Amino acid sequence: MARAINSTPWSSELESSISSPSPHLSKTTVLQTHRLIKNSSKALQFFNWFQNMGFPHDAQSFFLMIEILGRGRNLSAARNLLLSFEKRSNGSVKLEDKLFNNLIRSKSWR
Repeated sequence: MARAINSTPWSSELESSISSPSPHLSKTTVLQTHRLIKNSSKALQFFNWFQNMGFPHDAQSFFLMIEILGRGRNLSAARNLLLSFEKRSNGSVKLEDKLFNNLIRSKSWR
């Protein structure tokens, strides 16, 4: 799945090609796919698309996406995602001091 995302511009055709196995993917597979996507903007598109498909992102998947965006120097998108955690997770992911502290210490922000 990550190979297709890495080699193809994001489009409805790409979404169709990756959607057939998607409802059956485990959380581990989704997180691993995020790690393997090389472009942070595409990783965010996958994150958003998968959420629209009904995947319930949790603190771990939000934090991973923030790290990916930070490594890709896509800081505006990282900030926007960070500020939307609570709303996008229907309140299940709360912004906490420890999250900000971990982000500051993260190698991805250096």
